[in-house]
Amino acid sequence: LAFLILSLAVGIYTARFVHKSGERFLVCGKSMPFIVIGTTLVAQALDGNATLGNSGLTYANGFWSGMALSLGLGLSLFFVGRFLAAPLNQMDLITLPEYFYVGYGAKTELATSLVTFVSFSILLAGNLAALGWIMATAAGWSYPTALAVGAAVVFTYTVAGGLYAAIWTDFVQIYVAIGGFLLLAGWLCGTVVAADRPPNVVLFVVDDLGWRDLQCYGSAFHLTPRIDSFAASGVRFTQAYASCHVCSPTRA
Repeated sequence: LAFLILSLAVGIYTARFVHKSGERFLVCGKSMPFIVIGTTLVAQALDGNATLGNSGLTYANGFWSGMALSLGLGLSLFFVGRFLAAPLNQMDLITLPEYFYVGYGAKTELATSLVTFVSFSILLAGNLAALGWIMATAAGWSYPTALAVGAAVVFTYTVAGGLYAAIWTDFVQIYVAIGGFLLLAGWLCGTVVAADRPPNVVLFVVDDLGWRDLQCYGSAFHLTPRIDSFAASGVRFTQAYASCHVCSPTRA
């Protein structure tokens, strides 16, 4: 919830930079610091589709299934930056469909617009689905509620600040995400090291103790808090066979 509030606050705050200008709303006046642009590109590559979608696809169908989106995004950024960014800037254009209109006419512009719309709709749907799943898991909300709240937050700050909101929320969110990834990596490394240690087994042999005499096995009469704490942090066996119906073998 704090993360959502932070994102909403950052996004709405950026509305002050728009100054009622369509160009500033759509492309930030074509003037942003390099570190901000670089960080935003990293954030675009580490969105919900990458961290959850690609991981799931790789787990389910193999490496190349999960690599497809990342590879496609990388190639798109390379070709746009290498071949289209400079002409767009020189011609004072804002979108790719405009560029194709100037060079190839209205039909090509329409086709490019449709492809762009469908592609980014799929990308947005994947990110919103990931956001809803994360919020539902972390906050304990139902998935439809989490999805609706997440989508409302993103819509609100995008309408308020345009590309400024998208860039600065990405800038903040990516460093939060990187910090979370580093903490998770440290925790996983510690878990692996702990898993390599031999198990610590403590065996108690107790005379005249029935399995129903302990609270952790359902006793409502005997109070056994210490043994219950062992059971809570260890292994509790619920199915076993006794070789004798009396305690003589144990006493011997």
